[in-house]
Amino acid sequence: MKEDDNRLVCSDAKKAAIKVTRFATASRRQNQICRVFECKIVGKRLNAKQRKQLKLLFVEGKRFYNHVLNIHQNGVSLKDINTTSIKSVDCLTKDKKKVSYDLDVIGSQIKQSIVARMISNEKTIMTLVKKGL
Repeated sequence: MKEDDNRLVCSDAKKAAIKVTRFATASRRQNQICRVFECKIVGKRLNAKQRKQLKLLFVEGKRFYNHVLNIHQNGVSLKDINTTSIKSVDCLTKDKKKVSYDLDVIGSQIKQSIVARMISNEKTIMTLVKKGL
Protein backbone atom coordinates (compact mmCIF):
# COMPACT_ATOMS: atom_id res chain seq x y z
CA MET A 1 0.00 0.00 0.00
CA LYS A 2 1.19 3.50 -0.82
CA GLU A 3 0.46 6.68 1.05
CA ASP A 4 -1.09 9.26 -1.25
CA ASP A 5 -2.39 12.61 0.04
CA ASN A 6 -2.54 11.36 3.66
CA ARG A 7 -4.69 8.34 2.78
CA LEU A 8 -3.82 4.77 2.04
CA VAL A 9 -4.32 3.43 -1.47
CA CYS A 10 -4.46 -0.32 -2.23
CA SER A 11 -2.89 -1.93 -5.24
CA ASP A 12 -5.13 -3.62 -7.82
CA ALA A 13 -3.97 -7.06 -6.70
CA LYS A 14 -4.91 -6.29 -3.09
CA LYS A 15 -8.31 -4.94 -4.17
CA ALA A 16 -8.94 -8.14 -6.14
CA ALA A 17 -7.96 -10.27 -3.14
CA ILE A 18 -10.30 -8.29 -0.89
CA LYS A 19 -13.12 -8.72 -3.42
CA VAL A 20 -12.58 -12.49 -3.54
CA THR A 21 -12.54 -12.69 0.25
CA ARG A 22 -15.75 -10.67 0.55
CA PHE A 23 -17.48 -12.90 -2.01
CA ALA A 24 -16.36 -16.04 -0.15
CA THR A 25 -17.61 -14.62 3.15
CA ALA A 26 -20.96 -13.63 1.63
CA SER A 27 -21.48 -17.07 0.10
CA ARG A 28 -20.51 -18.80 3.36
CA ARG A 29 -22.97 -16.66 5.33
CA GLN A 30 -25.85 -17.53 3.00
CA ASN A 31 -25.85 -21.03 4.48
CA GLN A 32 -25.61 -19.88 8.09
CA ILE A 33 -28.65 -19.65 10.32
CA CYS A 34 -28.89 -16.97 12.98
CA ARG A 35 -30.05 -18.40 16.29
CA VAL A 36 -30.73 -16.76 19.62
CA PHE A 37 -30.78 -18.79 22.79
CA GLU A 38 -32.46 -17.69 25.97
CA CYS A 39 -31.44 -19.34 29.16
CA LYS A 40 -32.84 -19.20 32.63
CA ILE A 41 -30.38 -18.81 35.44
CA VAL A 42 -31.29 -20.75 38.54
CA GLY A 43 -30.01 -18.59 41.36
CA LYS A 44 -29.97 -21.41 43.88
CA ARG A 45 -27.43 -23.33 41.83
CA LEU A 46 -24.93 -20.48 41.52
CA ASN A 47 -21.99 -20.37 43.86
CA ALA A 48 -20.98 -17.14 45.63
CA LYS A 49 -18.41 -16.18 42.97
CA GLN A 50 -20.91 -16.64 40.14
CA ARG A 51 -23.52 -14.56 41.97
CA LYS A 52 -20.98 -11.80 42.52
CA GLN A 53 -19.91 -11.87 38.84
CA LEU A 54 -23.53 -11.72 37.67
CA LYS A 55 -24.29 -8.78 39.94
CA LEU A 56 -21.11 -6.98 38.83
CA LEU A 57 -22.03 -7.60 35.19
CA PHE A 58 -25.34 -5.82 35.69
CA VAL A 59 -23.81 -2.95 37.70
CA GLU A 60 -20.96 -2.40 35.22
CA GLY A 61 -23.43 -2.48 32.32
CA LYS A 62 -25.50 0.20 34.02
CA ARG A 63 -22.45 2.35 34.75
CA PHE A 64 -21.18 1.95 31.17
CA TYR A 65 -24.59 2.90 29.75
CA ASN A 66 -24.72 6.05 31.89
CA HIS A 67 -21.12 6.94 30.99
CA VAL A 68 -21.82 6.64 27.25
CA LEU A 69 -25.02 8.65 27.71
CA ASN A 70 -23.00 11.44 29.37
CA ILE A 71 -20.48 11.42 26.52
CA HIS A 72 -23.33 11.59 24.00
CA GLN A 73 -24.96 14.51 25.82
CA ASN A 74 -21.67 16.41 25.49
CA GLY A 75 -22.09 16.42 21.71
CA VAL A 76 -20.31 13.23 20.63
CA SER A 77 -22.20 10.98 18.23
CA LEU A 78 -22.90 7.46 19.46
CA LYS A 79 -21.33 6.04 16.28
CA ASP A 80 -18.07 7.89 17.06
CA ILE A 81 -17.66 6.41 20.54
CA ASN A 82 -14.88 3.80 20.70
CA THR A 83 -16.20 1.30 23.23
CA THR A 84 -12.98 -0.70 23.49
CA SER A 85 -11.03 2.31 24.76
CA ILE A 86 -13.38 2.83 27.72
CA LYS A 87 -11.74 0.90 30.55
CA SER A 88 -13.07 2.91 33.49
CA VAL A 89 -16.05 5.17 34.14
CA ASP A 90 -16.69 8.08 36.48
CA CYS A 91 -19.83 7.99 38.61
CA LEU A 92 -21.33 10.11 41.35
CA THR A 93 -22.09 8.59 44.73
CA LYS A 94 -25.15 9.44 46.82
CA ASP A 95 -23.05 12.17 48.45
CA LYS A 96 -22.35 13.68 44.98
CA LYS A 97 -18.67 12.64 45.15
CA LYS A 98 -17.01 11.66 41.90
CA VAL A 99 -15.70 8.08 41.97
CA SER A 100 -13.89 6.20 39.20
CA TYR A 101 -14.70 2.52 38.60
CA ASP A 102 -12.75 0.06 36.45
CA LEU A 103 -14.78 -2.11 34.08
CA ASP A 104 -13.33 -5.54 34.81
CA VAL A 105 -16.26 -7.92 34.29
CA ILE A 106 -18.06 -6.50 31.26
CA GLY A 107 -16.59 -7.51 27.89
CA SER A 108 -16.11 -5.49 24.73
CA GLN A 109 -18.85 -7.36 22.86
CA ILE A 110 -21.37 -6.43 25.56
CA LYS A 111 -20.17 -2.82 25.42
CA GLN A 112 -20.69 -2.78 21.65
CA SER A 113 -24.17 -4.26 21.99
CA ILE A 114 -25.10 -1.63 24.60
CA VAL A 115 -24.05 1.18 22.24
CA ALA A 116 -25.83 -0.52 19.32
CA ARG A 117 -29.01 -0.69 21.39
CA MET A 118 -28.61 3.00 22.28
CA ILE A 119 -28.28 3.89 18.57
CA SER A 120 -31.41 1.86 17.80
CA ASN A 121 -33.32 3.54 20.62
CA GLU A 122 -32.27 6.97 19.39
CA LYS A 123 -33.48 6.18 15.85
CA THR A 124 -36.81 4.93 17.21
CA ILE A 125 -37.30 8.08 19.28
CA MET A 126 -36.47 10.28 16.26
CA THR A 127 -39.03 8.39 14.15
CA LEU A 128 -41.71 8.77 16.82
CA VAL A 129 -40.97 12.49 17.19
CA LYS A 130 -41.25 12.98 13.42
CA LYS A 131 -44.63 11.21 13.45
CA GLY A 132 -45.78 13.51 16.26
CA LEU A 133 -46.11 10.85 18.93
